[in-house]
Amino acid sequence: MNSSQIGIVPLNWKYNSARMGEYLDGIAAFGFKGIQLSMDQGNSPDFVQAMKDHSLKFAEIYVAVHMTTEGIEAISETQTAETIALAARVGVEMVVFAVDLQWPYWLAFIAAMGGMAILGVIFNLGVYYPLRNRTFLPVIIATIGASIFLANTVLALYGPQPQVLSGWFETPGLQIGPVYLDSQYLLIMVVTLILVAFNFWFFERTMLGK
Repeated sequence: MNSSQIGIVPLNWKYNSARMGEYLDGIAAFGFKGIQLSMDQGNSPDFVQAMKDHSLKFAEIYVAVHMTTEGIEAISETQTAETIALAARVGVEMVVFAVDLQWPYWLAFIAAMGGMAILGVIFNLGVYYPLRNRTFLPVIIATIGASIFLANTVLALYGPQPQVLSGWFETPGLQIGPVYLDSQYLLIMVVTLILVAFNFWFFERTMLGK
């Protein structure tokens, strides 16, 4: 690890070309050796030169491939070709492809919940049920082992790079003094509070929960 070169995936929507020097100074000051590149940054000669001046590498670039029932969208195919050409021109070390099936969020949520329900049944039958009459320790060990297996399966299928989705909100976040709160993190906190309150009500106030 001591000899590894570590890069960073910055929040490019916070990038401001007028503060380019400050932006790159901060990245270099933390010891990062490369960043994820956006198209606007790669097409800016000033930014490319500033990257070289800071001895930073273009670690990767993200390519979203939009699919329809008839195949890849024409505009997506053009954008993909432009992105790959840019990556070759500036010397990007890795190109990350992400396939977007363009499902609406509500349909993706239903599919995710259905998939997790099926996974829960498989976990119960394959891991928990065979150990139902054992002490708690084998159950804990089996659960940890299953979680490690699932995590590494996802890494093997999709890689370690984060999957980027379009945001739900036009406003990127909320600035309160020195603290920045991302809009999607705020949504997560609100949903979490609602679910915690629902669980409390269900298990404390209903006959089924008790």
